[in-house]
Amino acid sequence: MRQIAEWARLLPAWAEFGAVATIGFGWFIGVSLWNSILGEFQTQTIGVSHLYWLIAQELAFGGPLALLLAWRGWTGQTLGLAKPRISDALVAAGLFILVYVLSLVAAVMALQVLPDHGPPFSFMERPSVALLIVVSLLNSLYEEVLVCAYVIERFAKCRWRWLGLAISFVLRLSYHVYQGPMGLMQIAIVGIVFGAWYRYRRRLWPLVGVHAAIDLIGLSYLVR
Repeated sequence: MRQIAEWARLLPAWAEFGAVATIGFGWFIGVSLWNSILGEFQTQTIGVSHLYWLIAQELAFGGPLALLLAWRGWTGQTLGLAKPRISDALVAAGLFILVYVLSLVAAVMALQVLPDHGPPFSFMERPSVALLIVVSLLNSLYEEVLVCAYVIERFAKCRWRWLGLAISFVLRLSYHVYQGPMGLMQIAIVGIVFGAWYRYRRRLWPLVGVHAAIDLIGLSYLVR
């Protein structure tokens, strides 16, 4: 393990980023594209096992990446996970309202020109509330640490701040392609708001909170 850690520390920045992007999102991007092609953005019925599978995947991918980033000097502090504050909850509430209002306005306007394919999936059995909460929290932490904080910070270290924002935005869209045009439009709004907030404030907890709330509400809505 020590030899692996020393080898990891010698990696150039581009290799580190490539590892995070490939391990962290390669599988999800591929599945998203495949499902969008096969399903043609139609609603798919899934079981509770899919949620457990998502948890297993994010733990399997996130564990090695956490080790890699730790070996290379990344910490919670450098990834925007400083000690939570009460103000983070207030900011999260404000950002949630902003994202909700912008998404609602955009959806009303987009319905004039874009087809509404409905939700990307629905549950054929009722998941427990505890499972929905765990999935929402884990998924939001996984995504925001990697696609938001890490990508933006990685390119900021190379003095390519705006490129980091652009790549973070494109990555976020790429693994949500399965949601169709309307879903992607809402994801785009989330990506812009989240990227702008993190770029100027460098605090991730509010974004994790908003993301978890969006996931929890969305998953609860899809339960039959």
